[in-house]
This record gives sequence, structure tokens and C-alpha cells, in this order.
Amino acid sequence: MAYALQEARERVLAAGRELVREGLIARTWGNISARVSDTFFVITPSGRSYDTLTPEDIVPVDIRDMTSSGRLKPSSEKGVHTAIYRARPDVNFVIHTHQAYASALSVCGRDVEAAFSIPCSPYGRNGSEEIMANMDQTVRSHEGCSAVLMQHHGAVCFAGSVEETFDACRKLESVSRAYFARALGGSAPDIPFGITAGDPAGDFSACKRTEDPSLIPEGKHGAFLYLPYVRRYSAEGRELPAFIDDFAQMLGASIACVPDQKDTEAIKKALEEKDAVLIRNVGGIAAAKDPEDLTALFMVIEKNCLAAALAERDGMQPLDQADAVWDHEGYIRSYSLLARTNR
Repeated sequence: MAYALQEARERVLAAGRELVREGLIARTWGNISARVSDTFFVITPSGRSYDTLTPEDIVPVDIRDMTSSGRLKPSSEKGVHTAIYRARPDVNFVIHTHQAYASALSVCGRDVEAAFSIPCSPYGRNGSEEIMANMDQTVRSHEGCSAVLMQHHGAVCFAGSVEETFDACRKLESVSRAYFARALGGSAPDIPFGITAGDPAGDFSACKRTEDPSLIPEGKHGAFLYLPYVRRYSAEGRELPAFIDDFAQMLGASIACVPDQKDTEAIKKALEEKDAVLIRNVGGIAAAKDPEDLTALFMVIEKNCLAAALAERDGMQPLDQADAVWDHEGYIRSYSLLARTNR
């Protein structure tokens, strides 16, 4: 059953905050919506942290033509939500996440048979007609599914209620994590969504904060990344391409790998060009002006290395370089602007 307008807004907002607490999303990543009627739904706005929103900030969108009302712009992924509501009249709640293991699993670009069947929607650029059309076709061709992987992107879960949708998100991450443990012949470590923005290194021993001026450019916070899959990938001694698009958004098509940890000049030069660099057999270093951005870099780099491990095992290619550059330029030009103006 669809929700009344005010209840829909309140449930979307509460769901966003709960997803952050559970570590299924971070920052402004992901988006959430609730059906209000056969003709419209409400969705989170673009570029806003969930802890800054009020129910009135949740944006109404018309299912028929995707027009919106209100003072804030709706999520750029409103088309994905629209496609699901159009294809599935039984769906009343949709959560799009960048949860770690499901996002990494999406690089396979194919349906996954695990504890349950997980369809994969082909790649499309963020907010494009292509990504909407791909989702429509995937949902319509997999009757009764409640979770879909989005290639190189993330996942979307949906059901008749907020509670059922949350359950689908949790099950998807559990199944995806178990898949990785089997596929890569080892444990599936935590991806550090829980690190606090105020102290990026927090209690997470795999990240060690540093302000060493010989490494970290002036005006930036820095941290060594001793994360499991970052260290695993760094041993290969080569650049890390973008396999998932939130990595591409923050870092572009790739980041370099410095062969020798004693080569501080090369490390600092790399960090002046990009906000992260790998160091062979060590792990990596990330640097950012904003502590919250530093936290986000921890997450996307480890998640991208996790995706790389599976993609290379299965012979899958990284994100197309042109798409990665498009993601990065769009993030700088538009997303950062929205984060400042949608306040």
C-alpha cells in the first residue's frame, strides 16, 4: 500500500539515516524513495547529507513525466526509481545504495546465482536515459525480484514496504559478501563505512592518519591505507583503474602506484595530481582537504580494489576510460556545486 505524503517523506528520511548507521551508504551516496500514489513518489534531493534534511526537503516526482516540485532538485537517479515504480505496481519503496560488496560484485556485469538469483542491469551513465531503460528492462524480465545489481555502479532494492526493502538490502550485502569469500578463497573483510568524518582514521587500525609535510600536500589531511584489498592490489605494482563509478567520480580513470615507499618525492607528486596513490607492497595514501572526503576515499579505494580482484579473476574490464572521465568531470562540476547550493 502506498504511503500518505507526509508519512512517505518521514519514512524516506528515517530510512536514509538508518542506512548510514548500518553502513550501507555513506555521505550523500545512494537515494531513497517512497510511492505516494499511482502517479507520483517522493525522493531524496541531490547532494545533501541525510542528517541535514527535513521531511519537507524530500522531493515529489511525477511517475508519468518525472517532473518535480519543491525548492530542491531530486536525485539524479530519479529515472531508476521511476522505471521501477512503472514496471512494478506492487513496489512502494526503493533504496539505491553503493553498499560495498554488492557494488563490487556489479563489475561482473551478469546475473549472479548465489543464495538467491540477483539480476544485473547493464551499465549506463548516472542519470541517463540509458540507465533508466536498462533498469526497466531488467525489472520487467525478472518478475518478483527485490534486488538488482547496477553494473559498475551499485545496487537497488525495492519492495512493498520500507521494512521489506531494508531486509532486501541486508540480504543482498550478506549474499554478496559470502560470494566474495568463496570466489577469492579467503575472508571478506569489513569495508570501513563506519569511520567517523571528524576523525577519519578513527579506531580503524588499517588507516593511520598523518600530516607529514614530506608526503601530504599543504592544506590537506592524509592517511596511510593498510586496507586488506588495497594492500593486495598494491603488490602488483601497477596503476589502479576505476572499476566502479564512485571511485571514478572522486579519482578519475586511475591512480598511480609508486614502486618504492622511500621515494617521498614521487608520492607527494602523485598526491598533488590525484587525492590518492598506491605504494607497492605497502598499500596506499589518501589526502583530502575535507576530513569527510578523506573518509570517503578510504571506502571507495578499498571497494574498487575489491572489485578489481573479482573482475580480474573473471576477465572483466574496468570502467570505460571515457565514462570514468565523464564521471569525474561531472562530480567536480555538478555534484560538488549541488552539495554547496542545496542547503
